[in-house]
Amino acid sequence: MSPEVVAEDNVFLRIVNERRLLEPTEVERLLKSESNNGNSFDATLLEEGIYTRDEILKTLENYFFYPSLDLNKIKPDPSALLLVPDRMARRYQAFPIKKENGVLEIAMASPDNNRAIEDLKLASECRLNIHVAPQSDVVESIESWYGTLAKELKPKTKDQQKKSLFGDVFISGAKPLLPELMEEEHGATELSAKIFQKAADLNVTDIHIEPGRGRLTIRYRIDGILQVACVFPESM
Repeated sequence: MSPEVVAEDNVFLRIVNERRLLEPTEVERLLKSESNNGNSFDATLLEEGIYTRDEILKTLENYFFYPSLDLNKIKPDPSALLLVPDRMARRYQAFPIKKENGVLEIAMASPDNNRAIEDLKLASECRLNIHVAPQSDVVESIESWYGTLAKELKPKTKDQQKKSLFGDVFISGAKPLLPELMEEEHGATELSAKIFQKAADLNVTDIHIEPGRGRLTIRYRIDGILQVACVFPESM
């Protein structure tokens, strides 16, 4: 993932200028108003009654050739939010909606950002069903819903939750999912087969094998959350 590739500041302003949808003097006036009220350009257009929400959505569709989405009418699945780290959602102004059959539905302010799309696929490990949405709506949705999610996942103790470099959510301090594998003796081949079979039974999306000091930890990712499946001593 390249840190240089980020979302642009004013998506709708780019469209207005390229398509010459407004007179330059009107654009200049609106930019001053935007600066004064702290709104994004599309929000300023709405506030001043120059565009309706439907007109903005239609303009975005015609420019990007992606279906538009009114995020004010959408309630995302919290498990979808866990598939895209907070900071990546903010960097690329991309808001996850839901995941079905390995496809993540996502709204983007700039769906022509190919690097963003590739990074989002890699992070979520999903194919993407992309929609375009007004930039102000995407930013507000990220602020609101990721903020709510953070409160719900806030750990009671420091050790109950950790985040990896890629923003994966770990739940530690919980009981392993497969204690029976830790209590019985298994050969390496048999143990591997059981770990993969249990993963299939639980609809695990991926398996993490983490060597540590004196132990080996196996984690399953279920609904976007990494959970401890079993822990083995180094001497096994």
